[in-house]
Amino acid sequence: MFAEILGKIDGWFGRSFLLARYFPWLLFCLANALIAAIEFEPVRDFLLEEYRNLGSGEKLVNFAIALSAVAVVAFTLSPAVQPITRLLEGRSLPWWITDLLSFGHVLKRDRRIARGNALFQRRAKLPASGDVIRELARDRDEGAFMRGVSDPGAIDRAEAAIRPLRTARYLNRPIEVGALEKAIDALSAALKSNCAEAQRLRPPVDPRAQAQAATLAALHREMTDQYTGLVTYAADIAQSHEAHEFNSYQTLFAKIEVAPTRFGNDLAALRSYCHTRYGFDFDLLWPRLQLVIKDEALLAKLENARIQLDFSILSLSLSCLFTAIWLAVLGIWGSSLTALLIVVVFGPVMVALWLWIVHESFSAFAETVRGAIDIGRFDLLKALHRPLPKTVGDEHAIWETVAEMLSLDEPDSDIAYEYRS
Repeated sequence: MFAEILGKIDGWFGRSFLLARYFPWLLFCLANALIAAIEFEPVRDFLLEEYRNLGSGEKLVNFAIALSAVAVVAFTLSPAVQPITRLLEGRSLPWWITDLLSFGHVLKRDRRIARGNALFQRRAKLPASGDVIRELARDRDEGAFMRGVSDPGAIDRAEAAIRPLRTARYLNRPIEVGALEKAIDALSAALKSNCAEAQRLRPPVDPRAQAQAATLAALHREMTDQYTGLVTYAADIAQSHEAHEFNSYQTLFAKIEVAPTRFGNDLAALRSYCHTRYGFDFDLLWPRLQLVIKDEALLAKLENARIQLDFSILSLSLSCLFTAIWLAVLGIWGSSLTALLIVVVFGPVMVALWLWIVHESFSAFAETVRGAIDIGRFDLLKALHRPLPKTVGDEHAIWETVAEMLSLDEPDSDIAYEYRS
C-alpha cells in the first residue's frame, strides 16, 4: 500500500519532487508525531489505535489521506526552498550580522592565502633536483679516485642526516628545506672523502671498507634515484601540497567577493571560476545552458546532484523548525523529561549534521556544474546562433557581449549571427 501511494506521488509530481521535497516533509511529520506521542497521552493513544487496525480498509484510507496531505503541503511549500537558499547565502541577513560574519570569512580567506604563500616559499627555496643530482654525481666521481674509505665517520653523519628525510617519505610528509640541505651537504662530504664504488677499492680490500662503500652507494642512490629519490620526492611533495592548497582555496573562496556564510562563499567561488576562466556570467547564463545540454549522462548527474542539494537544504530547514517549535512547546506545556532531552540533545545535533551535509552536497553539485560548463558552454553559443571563439580572449569578449545583450539590453550593433545548416 505504501509503495503504491509513493508510486502514485512519483507519477504525479516526478522523481525530483519525491526525493527532494516529499521525503523531507514526511520525515518531519513522523518526527513530530513521535515527540507528540511521547509528550501527550491522547496523541499516543490515537496513534497506537491507528497502528493496531492499520490493515482495515478505513485505516488504509486514512493512511493514504495522510500521505497525500503531506504531498500537498510539500508541493505547496516547494518555493520556500529559494528564500531559504538565499538565507544560507547570507543575502537576507541584517547588515550588522552580514558585516560581522563577512569579517570572519575575510580572516579565514587571508589565512588560506598566507598558508598558500608559505607553501610556495617553501617549495621555491628547495634546491633544484637536477642540479643536486648532478653535483652529487660529480662528488661521487671525485671520491672514486681515492679508491678507499678514508672518512667512515662522514658516512655515518650522512646516514644520520638522511634518516629524518626517509621517515618523512615513508609517512608521506613534506621535507623541510633545512633538513634537505643538511642531508645534501653531509652526503656530498661523504662522497668526496670516500669511494662509493666497492669494485674500485684499492686491494687488498678490507671487508669493512667494502661494506661502508656499499652503504655510501645506497645512500647516494636513495637520495638521487629518478623515481624514489628523496631529492625528487621533496620537490614533488612540496608541489603537491601547494597545488592542493591552491585548488582548495579556489573551491572555498572567490577571487574578490567574500560572502558572510560558507554556503555563500562556495557559490561565489563557483561564479568566480566561470568568470575568470571563460568570462561566463554564471547567474545569467547557467539557467539557459541547462536548457541546451543534450548529454543524457551529464543531465542525470546534474539532476542527482541537484536533488541531493535540495533534499539537504530542506532537511536542514525542517530540522531547525522542528527544534524551535518543540523547544517552545515543551518549554510552555511540556511535562515529559524524555521528550525534552530528545529535542535538546538531538535537535542541535541534527541541525549541525544537516548543515555539514548541505555544504558537502553543494561541493559535489558545484564540481558537476563546473564540468558541465567546461564541456558544454559552446552549446549555448550555438543555440544563440553566435560564432564560436577562436581564442581565449575572443571567448571572454563573446560572453561579455552576450551578457550585455541579455541583461543590460545593450546589443552590439556589429553582432553577426552564425546559423547552423
